[in-house]
Amino acid sequence: MPHRSPALTPAALPAGLLAGLLALTACTAAPAPPPPSPTGTTATTPTAYAVAATALVAQSLTAEDNVASLREIALEKARSRTSVAATYDPIRAMLVGVGQAQADLAPPGSAAAVPPSPGRPSASTTDGVTVLTLPGFADLTALVGTGPPSPAEASYARAGAAAVANAARTTTCGWVVDVRGNASEDLGALLGAVAPLLPAGTVLQRVDREGHRDEVTLDDDAVRAGGRLLVPLDPVGRHDDQPVTVLLDRGTAVAGEGVVLAFRGRSGAQSLGAASYGDAVDATVHRLADGATLRVVRWRLADRDGAVATGPVRPDVAVTGDALGSARSDVAARCGG
Repeated sequence: MPHRSPALTPAALPAGLLAGLLALTACTAAPAPPPPSPTGTTATTPTAYAVAATALVAQSLTAEDNVASLREIALEKARSRTSVAATYDPIRAMLVGVGQAQADLAPPGSAAAVPPSPGRPSASTTDGVTVLTLPGFADLTALVGTGPPSPAEASYARAGAAAVANAARTTTCGWVVDVRGNASEDLGALLGAVAPLLPAGTVLQRVDREGHRDEVTLDDDAVRAGGRLLVPLDPVGRHDDQPVTVLLDRGTAVAGEGVVLAFRGRSGAQSLGAASYGDAVDATVHRLADGATLRVVRWRLADRDGAVATGPVRPDVAVTGDALGSARSDVAARCGG
């Protein structure tokens, strides 16, 4: 599981900080900040850095979040700082104020700011049971939340679909989808990789802080969220009539948990392993000018029936020991059923 900064909570703020900052802001009108770069901050002065970073937070939230006053508080504090790193605390305080307990600002060089090398999905078949392994994937250029999907996202999704297609002929029983240790932020790439094993239509729902919902859908040509293209798909043959066991563990998080939820309600699918990390969200991650990463969360993930994951996703069958062997046996036991 990648390192994350400790969860931000209002209790973590120094006593009286919020009230003092509000009073200061009320006395000093801040000039309107310039718009940020659409792909992250590009300025290097502390004030300009904070202007762009807090704008990215504001852009990721709904209008009902009313972030303007908290943004001005953060900017007022940032104006007195002499280094970019010294603006992190005011930016984090803004995240706390708008209820972003799962948000994060990770300094450059920290584990959370360095994306893992993207692996590629792979499949192996034994006795009619195929294990589709989804390794961690990160492409920060695609996680900004603007613009078209990146080539890396599409490549990952196509690799998964191709692995399924190549294994389908010898997969006479069913499938194990292994997302153990997968804490990827990229929901579109992961869902695209397992697209041949899911029926078309709604596979997930997303719910914001106000309870507004939209749908993550799987079509023949794309994965979409709220109608926005996440990743394009090549036409593939579907194998959604065979048993599937989704394998998860404590290292399964974010989009990895989204894959587990996407198979809930799918005929012939169940999950096995250990409870996940408990961060089933659709997050936007921005790379900032100094190499830090800013993670902003708007949506919590829910299964296709609307049940929201509010903590660790628990498997249908809890196992210890040889989880992969247990998953293979689980599929084999349901072969032809």
